[in-house]
Amino acid sequence: MNYLLIASLCETAGVLKVLDLGSKVLRIAMLSLPIIVAIKGTVDIGKSLIMGDRGQVINEIITAAKSLAVVALVFFIPYFGKAFFSLMEDVSSTVTKKYNTCVENMGNIEYYEKLEETEREEKEAKRKQELEEEKEEIRNRVLETISSSSTSVINTPTIPGGNYMGQKYNLSGEQLHSIAYLAQKEQGSPEGAAAEASLMANRFELYGSKFGSGADGLYKYVRDSGWFANSAAYMNQVSNVKPEVLSRVKEVLVLGSRTLPLYVDEHDCINCGKHGYDINRIDFDGKKITSHSELTNRSNYVQGRTVIHNRYGAVYTFWSFPTPTSDPFGYTERAFNKVKSGGGTTASPIPTLNQ
Repeated sequence: MNYLLIASLCETAGVLKVLDLGSKVLRIAMLSLPIIVAIKGTVDIGKSLIMGDRGQVINEIITAAKSLAVVALVFFIPYFGKAFFSLMEDVSSTVTKKYNTCVENMGNIEYYEKLEETEREEKEAKRKQELEEEKEEIRNRVLETISSSSTSVINTPTIPGGNYMGQKYNLSGEQLHSIAYLAQKEQGSPEGAAAEASLMANRFELYGSKFGSGADGLYKYVRDSGWFANSAAYMNQVSNVKPEVLSRVKEVLVLGSRTLPLYVDEHDCINCGKHGYDINRIDFDGKKITSHSELTNRSNYVQGRTVIHNRYGAVYTFWSFPTPTSDPFGYTERAFNKVKSGGGTTASPIPTLNQ
């Protein structure tokens, strides 16, 4: 027998509650049983008296007396048991002591509930601290990567207007309208929608291989990956896209004229209205900023220097606001390294902490 396990159970609020409930049910049964037996015996004796059967009356009295004796024995068994364990406590320091501990602890359940609540809070605090430390480690790795790559350039061609040359997708008219309307819902303006479309293509090329390739793979990734909110619903509303948005998204996806480097793979809304705040912390110039007033201050977002933490656990470096009202766009260490190693292409110089 594992006596340590018994001791542990006797200090667990849930187990003590079950034992306490069982004890109460047993006490109610012990109190009710003599009353039920006495009533039944009285009724049986009364019936025999009414019938005038003297012999039967005597038999009923004897039966009732036996029943009451048995009930009395059952009633006192717990007390006999408690007395037995008390007498044996000095002889045995194992089972008897554990039994008495359980009995005593049943009267102090609230204390063990508070103790367990404190332990849960401590574990939760420890878990949050470990999560923060893990995020801090990721942030430091991102900053080290950027710093060590301060003079690097990934040499691939740009196209007129300073945009970034990307893969071209031969989208059907319906596919183009669907993606353009989703980009419009995400960012609003034509320039913002162009940035959103650039991000869509970037993410598909970095992470969407399981959705296939080409225009169909891009369309399926945008619609079904779950990264873009309400994508399926918005992409069914193809008739609502603005012509200027459609034109800019076509430039990005069909003609390959991206407005963001190919390693930009993240964005978040600063203030998501009824949905709250996606960004819960930014690190800028050695400061950790968490207040909403400062998180919404766009001057705290500097290319290559501001590190963003969102509520989904992502950590990435700020790249730009494509328009004055756009979301902040940025890149993760994973995307940056994948593009730098040849998993993607961009003509952008790598930002440094001293820019």
